[in-house]
Amino acid sequence: EPLPVLTSGDFLNSLNRMSVSKEKTLEEMRARARDAVFVLPKIAMTGQLTVLWASFSTGKTLLTMWLLSQRDDSLLQDYRMFYINADDDFNGSIEKAEKMKTFGVEMLVPSENGFSIDGFQDILRDAIATDSARGLVFFLDTLKKFTSLMDKTKVPEFTKLCRAFAHAGGTIIALGHTNKHKVDGQSISEGVGDINSDFDAAYVVDEVSSDEKQKTVVFNHAKSRGPNDKKVTFTYDNSEGITWDQRFESVKMNIGAEAFAVLSKVKDDDEHKKDKPAIDYITGRLSHADSLTKTELTYDDLKAGNPSKASRIRVLAKYTQNHPREEFRYWVESDGEKGSKKYHLDSFRF
Repeated sequence: EPLPVLTSGDFLNSLNRMSVSKEKTLEEMRARARDAVFVLPKIAMTGQLTVLWASFSTGKTLLTMWLLSQRDDSLLQDYRMFYINADDDFNGSIEKAEKMKTFGVEMLVPSENGFSIDGFQDILRDAIATDSARGLVFFLDTLKKFTSLMDKTKVPEFTKLCRAFAHAGGTIIALGHTNKHKVDGQSISEGVGDINSDFDAAYVVDEVSSDEKQKTVVFNHAKSRGPNDKKVTFTYDNSEGITWDQRFESVKMNIGAEAFAVLSKVKDDDEHKKDKPAIDYITGRLSHADSLTKTELTYDDLKAGNPSKASRIRVLAKYTQNHPREEFRYWVESDGEKGSKKYHLDSFRF
């Protein structure tokens, strides 16, 4: 049959029906905006698309699940949350599912109970079509299992569907990997840039400190369309031999001044580690003398293998009795003759 002739009036009426300027539509959109609350405290909100980019072994799954356990249930009691664990072994899936059950989150695992990654996009379409998206929250762990991140055709198709799901009231929080190599010291998300462009919020998760006892991780805000915090730090027990559950229970979130203090400590520790050869050299010299002048400590004994003059000058001025951290106070600085400085070991330490 011939197609009906489209008149100018039909065309304008069709455009008018699509408009969101009608008060009823606006009120529905305002209601969705008013209902937006944090699913992951400080990080991810309902009704949005959020991506967390992290390198391997930073604990992104651990920290995401921990944040989820800290949500305000009184504000989210009408939401159903599904964590899709597509990046774990069988025993790990059991352990995490048991943990999530204790704080009211359901887990989906590929090939279990009929769920498959290939069918996830159909789930989103069905949620939109049946007006069931509102109140649904999906966690995608990890993102590369759901779309080909290097494909400039598939990624936009995927983000377009995710956006339609969010407009219908749904929420998606995806976990992705960063590239192995950093650019100017910064971690870079894997794949094409469409995910960051098309999602509402993005964080890059970096390990800033790690030893046999504790790991410190920072969430750096890369993009947001809401009141998300720009920087959030976490610490957790990094000891060998403890269970995943024990590691989970050890997590601590630091924000504001606490976050600044944690990162300052990490920076101090890193600098102290680099300065240790010069510190050892100076304490060694001072241990054989009542006191030495700045000139004696920095200009003498410049033979090969010893710390440079520049590093000694910097370290000598830094690790005095005035250092803000007591454990980094190695020597006492005092005034010598004719405006010079002299140094002796901290008697309370040595």
